[in-house]
Amino acid sequence: MAVEIYEVFQSQGGKDAMTGKGSSRKLLFHVLGSDDDATIIAAAAGLAPATVTGYTGALNLDGFSKSQVAPGFWAVEASYIDPQRQQEKERPDTGSLVASWDTTGGTQHITASLETLASTAYSASYDAPDFKKAIEVTTSGVNGTDVTVPILQLEYEYTFPNASVTDAYIRKLRDLTGTTNDAIWRGWAIGDLLFLGSNGRQSSKGDITARFIFAAGKKITLSAADINMVDDLKKGAHDHLWFYFKTFQDTSAEEIVARPAAAYVERLYEKSTFTELGIGS
Repeated sequence: MAVEIYEVFQSQGGKDAMTGKGSSRKLLFHVLGSDDDATIIAAAAGLAPATVTGYTGALNLDGFSKSQVAPGFWAVEASYIDPQRQQEKERPDTGSLVASWDTTGGTQHITASLETLASTAYSASYDAPDFKKAIEVTTSGVNGTDVTVPILQLEYEYTFPNASVTDAYIRKLRDLTGTTNDAIWRGWAIGDLLFLGSNGRQSSKGDITARFIFAAGKKITLSAADINMVDDLKKGAHDHLWFYFKTFQDTSAEEIVARPAAAYVERLYEKSTFTELGIGS
């Protein structure tokens, strides 16, 4: 049986956006005489024009979809979109780099505040203890609280030629994961970036697109007054600050209270050379 194809009455539907970029058209066809995918799509491709005219200009053929109506009877839809939108859908060329970011933040558990704003007590004859900014102190210890902290997550998507992504390179990515930059990299100061890892996929063209994910922070200096200590402390972007608590006699409240007695900054991550990622310097 010869394959027959015709455009149906409901064809030519779509959307006309005033800027053109969002414009679209759909041509609808019925194909009879075959259940072979290649034959059905070839028949539709032979009848569907390469472009159709929308409100703001030509729209390009973007692809076909199909659904079966009955044995040997298929409905085929040809989709047309704006050329600019079609270009945006295309996979980046080899060597291209696309950056994205997310600043929605994260949470951190802290045991000391920046400032105690107010306190009160159950009786006028009892002074609320001064815990020196310790948070949620009980007779059994310092509970602290979870706070929202600024976290910038960066993601770079890079397209490699297939031959450049070897097993040795993938092992290098493993080794670099969980490290900070030991030199200025892509404008970020030493230690400001923490490499969280990478994932990738191979395209039909043979190129490999890989995503590289980083947490970006910033260094801070904590003044002695801010932390109730005798010296300032400098904390790197991905270092950890913690307090050691001791019990002290609060003469005003006339009781023993837990207060920060010492503060420590700990380095948690090894440093590495991020140029070894192969996505720039």
